[in-house]
Amino acid sequence: MRFSDRLPAKTEPSRRPNTVSDRLKAGLDGAALLLLARRALRLDAIAQCTVDEGWVDVKLAAKSRAPVSSSRTRTWPALSRMLEEQEAHSLVGEDHSSTAAALQPLPAGSSLAAARVDDRTVIIAGRRGRFTAQDLRDLQLTATASGLVRRNQDLLADLRRGARVSSDTVRALKLRNRQQHAIAELGLMASSGGSEEQLIEMAVDQVADVLRVEFVKVIEAMPGGRTARVRAGIGWPEGVVGSDISMADIPQAALAMETNRSAVVRNIQTDRRFKPSRFLIEHGIVSGISSVIRGKTAPFGELGVHSPRLRRFSRDDVNFVRAMANTLAEAITARRAETELRSSLQALHRTAEERHRLMRRLVDAVEEERKRIAGDVHDDYLQVLAAVTLRLGVLARQIRDPARKEMIGGLAQTVETASNRLRGLIFELRADALQDGLAAALRSYLAEIWEGGPVTWSVNDEKLTDDPPPDLRLVAYRICQEAISNVRKHSGASRMAITLANVDGGLLAGIADNGAGFDAKAHLRPQPGHLGLVAMRERAELASGWLRVKSRIGKGSNVEFWIPFEAVPEPPMPRPEARRARQRKRNRAESAID
Repeated sequence: MRFSDRLPAKTEPSRRPNTVSDRLKAGLDGAALLLLARRALRLDAIAQCTVDEGWVDVKLAAKSRAPVSSSRTRTWPALSRMLEEQEAHSLVGEDHSSTAAALQPLPAGSSLAAARVDDRTVIIAGRRGRFTAQDLRDLQLTATASGLVRRNQDLLADLRRGARVSSDTVRALKLRNRQQHAIAELGLMASSGGSEEQLIEMAVDQVADVLRVEFVKVIEAMPGGRTARVRAGIGWPEGVVGSDISMADIPQAALAMETNRSAVVRNIQTDRRFKPSRFLIEHGIVSGISSVIRGKTAPFGELGVHSPRLRRFSRDDVNFVRAMANTLAEAITARRAETELRSSLQALHRTAEERHRLMRRLVDAVEEERKRIAGDVHDDYLQVLAAVTLRLGVLARQIRDPARKEMIGGLAQTVETASNRLRGLIFELRADALQDGLAAALRSYLAEIWEGGPVTWSVNDEKLTDDPPPDLRLVAYRICQEAISNVRKHSGASRMAITLANVDGGLLAGIADNGAGFDAKAHLRPQPGHLGLVAMRERAELASGWLRVKSRIGKGSNVEFWIPFEAVPEPPMPRPEARRARQRKRNRAESAID
């Protein structure tokens, strides 16, 4: 079924047009364009404001099925600034509030954006949620189309008033107006998310309707370049659409695709640039236009317009077909790029999930090994040292020589020190306190290692509303544990603060101290015997997160890391949007730490 078959039935000529489609076919006007743009761009409201000696004429489309309303209001300062901007832009601050007050009714809390049409007119759009860069480009396209429509309508009105204007000129201007409307409507369909098939069918319908031709087709070149598939068409017998055609049988299309230019033929039988097209002759074709549909690296195919009558196509006709082909090319390229990006993101998501599973298995394996070592130390080595301590005590009681007794006492003290260190190692290896939460486990660990010690510490978890899942909680605990160990061994700090917060669907942690500091860049490179920071970063990255170290000699250090609660990769964004997004995330992270 063609795209046109899904549109509302055409209004009878004797009836007054009462739908957007009817009004557009009768001649695109400002109100129809506003309704079309509001629907295509998914806006809550859109207004066209024209300044007239201190007053503003407003055409407002603010409800989904209500007609465009007209009103007149006093101008406001923000409007003058909008008329000076050359590109569509979002309204903020006073510009937003004053414009929202002037253009009632707008939904509460709407975001506003404006696009300049000409020196006196601006289009203002409102919607719930922010305007993206693509939204602003689409709004600028609407403003450009509005300007073209207004100029054509003004010119048409002037010509109609002129006594010497011929009816042919009026018809030509009407045709140009309809051509521009078709191009704008195809562009709006592309920007509003139409599928590749819908766009191709719409282009075929629009071209056939505007040029009043009997045959239109869109073909796609197949791999190898020897055949082409008819993707959509009008006027052809059953079975043509969807079939493959040899490129040798459509030399007019082949010429357009080879030269990257439109091929115009008045009489296919007498044109000497190529052999007569067997495919077109079989269907009685005499005249036509073939325009290349460009692809990313090679031509996608051809938009062909054909007539069984001897017809001289005007320059405007050729430009119109070329513009429709170019619009279709951009839309198809964008759709295929989106499909490739979606496939890449799905593959990346699968990779991230697999990486997450491997990380969990690795964490489980490491923890099992830690528990085994801790169990061996407790059940074997500590028991042996306890027996040694008892026997040394018995031996000390049997010896009368004070010097030997003192030596045995020192040996017993050494054994006791070794036992205490092994108990500390068991505490390091096991993380039983994590059952009570990450913050509680860190407080327990810090209290154990610095009980009455020289370092004042704190754990701030006021912004940690959701504790990490058990496996990620263990990863975060080990990273913090390693950072704390670095503070103990190397910093000489007197204060240390740990901050935990939920940021961007994950855990953001910071460990800051006022110690001696160090060269962070040098320590983040693998060095023999110094793998602490590198191991911490690898732990964070293995959990699909990141770790960042800030430190200067004599200025203390700050270790920050973030790990997501779910392994969901972020889609890539074009620059400079990616840089701005990273900066926003960095700002949120720093504000959470502060």
